[in-house]
Amino acid sequence: MITYLLVAMAFLFSALVIFRIRGNQISVLFVFIVMVYVLAGPFVNSFSKVGGQLETYYLYHASIIILFYFPFIGIIATGKVINLNHYGSIKVFPANNGLPVLFPLLLLIFLVIFWNTVIDGGLLFRRIGHDALFRASAAMPKFQLYTYRLAVETSFFVILTLSSVLRVFDKATKNRMLFKLTLIAYSVSFLAYFLINSRMQFLLLVLVLILNVTGHSRRSLRKVFWYGLTMIIIIASMTLLREFYFEGNDRLDDTSLASVFLTTLNLIAARVDILEVLYQLDKVSFDPLSNNLTGLKQSIYFPLSFFIDPAYYENTKATLQTSSAVAVVNDITGGSFIDFPKTYVIDTILTFGMLGLPFLAVIYGGCINKITNLLASVRRFGFKWLCLIFLIPILLQFEKELMSPFLYLLKWSPMLLISIWSFSKTKLLAEPVLK
Repeated sequence: MITYLLVAMAFLFSALVIFRIRGNQISVLFVFIVMVYVLAGPFVNSFSKVGGQLETYYLYHASIIILFYFPFIGIIATGKVINLNHYGSIKVFPANNGLPVLFPLLLLIFLVIFWNTVIDGGLLFRRIGHDALFRASAAMPKFQLYTYRLAVETSFFVILTLSSVLRVFDKATKNRMLFKLTLIAYSVSFLAYFLINSRMQFLLLVLVLILNVTGHSRRSLRKVFWYGLTMIIIIASMTLLREFYFEGNDRLDDTSLASVFLTTLNLIAARVDILEVLYQLDKVSFDPLSNNLTGLKQSIYFPLSFFIDPAYYENTKATLQTSSAVAVVNDITGGSFIDFPKTYVIDTILTFGMLGLPFLAVIYGGCINKITNLLASVRRFGFKWLCLIFLIPILLQFEKELMSPFLYLLKWSPMLLISIWSFSKTKLLAEPVLK
């Protein structure tokens, strides 16, 4: 009962914070994502638990809410109430030679390589099983594989950059139409790809397009409500589409509308229930206050092993033990886990114990506030602007592990460098277009 009361208080507190920061669309989006994983998923899925699993739920969910969620949402509430769409009200002409043709052309080349890899490499449906996915990736030339992954992982950054350019520079600007066509090509391509392969990525991309392409967002609670409703409808629709069409695994009984609704709700909740792995760990007397650095070592050594220990790298890829959280769980249980719902929260518990959660709340919430505040203060389309919107999609991936942001910065920064280099060729980075 105490846990349910804490969940209710957390939802109420979240609603108040969202109301306060409703003009800051990016922070609202972060709060929605954390709410889904930390509050909604575990709460809804708890109704399918019995006996000892319920006791585990009460213990861990209450602890996570107290140690992480309340501090996190409190930090977000202290952020400045700002409107991040200030850049959309300024329309100017850029440098004499117009927008850089090189940037959209390079992006279109990346897109061609992406679709060639997806179709010829059999990667359109990534849910073909871990073994099949590993074999398809291993058979691909390294450069082609990296280019394909670069296009996927930086798709949000590219779309944010292109949409920002279109909203800052006047319609008469030279080469602007090429940017618009590239934005359409990227948006359609990755909406289709994520629709098939990732509900969360598809949902985030739809919301990014709504928030950054369709125009200004007034600071109204009604808009926040519609964003939340959009998230719910998209997740439910994609679950039904995948269950009935893409996967056809007969988990849904279509003879009863009520049965379809309840089963869909349970499937969604189970997918985002971060406590799922803790139910398994509780069977082996897991100590939630202990630390285990196995995963941290794995997350550092594994990417480096590609260069210094190729044999280890290939073996780890083959056994699918590339995740730090998976490495810790298998170290504790002696099992062979491959996948389960992960977040920064779970990785923190597994690595540093429950007492690491307040530090995570301070760091994660602080980073969100810092980035949104800096973004709102930018007065020119330049290096700082590009770097900030490069960071946003990385931090949005709350379902990843602790080291993921740092690894993503290293692996996918070439796209940021390409964008900076392309715009610097036309001296746009020196133009004060925002105010």
